[in-house]
Amino acid sequence: MPIQAFVNEGDIIPIKVWAYKHENSVFLVDQEDDIPKSIPKEDRQFIHMDFRRPSYADSLGILDGIDITDMVPGSRSMLIHDRILRSLLVDWNLKEGDKKAEINDENINLLNTDIIRGILLRLSAIIGL
Repeated sequence: MPIQAFVNEGDIIPIKVWAYKHENSVFLVDQEDDIPKSIPKEDRQFIHMDFRRPSYADSLGILDGIDITDMVPGSRSMLIHDRILRSLLVDWNLKEGDKKAEINDENINLLNTDIIRGILLRLSAIIGL
């Protein structure tokens, strides 16, 4: 497939992980087979999030206004990841009860930080932000 110089609106990057909890820590793996056999099925969750591939303008918008001079170490990457999440997330398989949860600021604010950090690190490795 030839390389595309322009990003299309429909260019999606799917991130799929399995999350599980062991001894009060949350772990992410790419395949369910990588979860230890001792972890019961009910303590596993498949998470699928789709992100829009960022254009050059998206990248500038994500980085715009981030002043690193007064930031605590590590807070810059947290802010960048938050902007990536809020600007590029287009779909997920997360549910509230029996129905699909809406993608909105309230639900994004309630995401487990261990899980979303792992998902965003995988996405950042792909998009270079």
